[in-house]
Amino acid sequence: MIDAYCSQPQYARHLLPIWEALPSEHRGTLYVSGRLLDDAGVMAAGAKPKDSRLMSRGPRVLVASHIDYQAVSGYRRVILAQHGAGQSYGADSDPGVNRCPSYAGGDNQDRVDLFLVPGLRPAQRTRERYPHTPVAEIGCPVLDRWLLNPPQPMNAHPIVALAWHWENQLCPETRSALPHFKSALADLTSRYTVIGHAHPRARNLVSWLYDSLGIVWADYETVMTSADVLCTDNSSVGFEAMAVGKPVVWMTPPWYRDVDHGIRFGHDFHSRPYLEAREPWQLVPAVGDALRGYGRVDMSHVYTHMDGRSAERAAAAIVALDEEADAMRLAAGVTP
Repeated sequence: MIDAYCSQPQYARHLLPIWEALPSEHRGTLYVSGRLLDDAGVMAAGAKPKDSRLMSRGPRVLVASHIDYQAVSGYRRVILAQHGAGQSYGADSDPGVNRCPSYAGGDNQDRVDLFLVPGLRPAQRTRERYPHTPVAEIGCPVLDRWLLNPPQPMNAHPIVALAWHWENQLCPETRSALPHFKSALADLTSRYTVIGHAHPRARNLVSWLYDSLGIVWADYETVMTSADVLCTDNSSVGFEAMAVGKPVVWMTPPWYRDVDHGIRFGHDFHSRPYLEAREPWQLVPAVGDALRGYGRVDMSHVYTHMDGRSAERAAAAIVALDEEADAMRLAAGVTP
């Protein structure tokens, strides 16, 4: 029996497909905080977690973020599903960065009994750091429905979406590229219909700019279904969009270093024909190139599986762990 907990909608988006793929006999209680996304990605009313039950000793808890791991790991063993593309910052010389607990292979994940990761890079880092804990490369559950039925925007005039990382000061590559590229946005909005998205922690930072340029806020669902091109800096939504066939322009500001973190940075990125803008004046031409079909990249180096069965694969790994625990309890004479 497995419980699950998600504190924020973006974590719920990744956790819910796994939870729904679990056989009913393996589902315990789903604890949610605030409001939760339903199957269609629409915000729906959710229940506040019953803290006394969640924080009691009991079944393992499935979470999709280190924040939620911290909330439950003092009381329960954990199954940790990564909610991004597996990006980490291992090339940084500072141990506080290259072993940051929020990313694959980071410190302070010792109460995890199973890691669910999207691809090879985070799997390698996790196995090196936690060699005795099973790691399942599952792909990206949030993409399952779109991989099986790819979105086909039908726009008379191209719609360009923006997505920005938040101003995370962990290292230069976690900072937003918005300060460098904001001068290009007026030209972009004069040529295309532009919709705006951002990391949840960046929304307050970008809202004023979007309002001043007439850019309408777009949630994740709208970006994935309606945009013809996505422009982003360092966000897993970029890889998710590319996985379902949507062209992406990657914005690289001057403070992103030439380091080999993997995935977005270093050899993984530069050895493939990603479309990239390094200066504001390059953004509009790069969008034009994207609309002409340039910059298509196979995402198999990011996601081990892209068959629309990632949630099913995650559920199978969880069930195997759950059944192993039951077998051990039976062998010890304890009724599950």
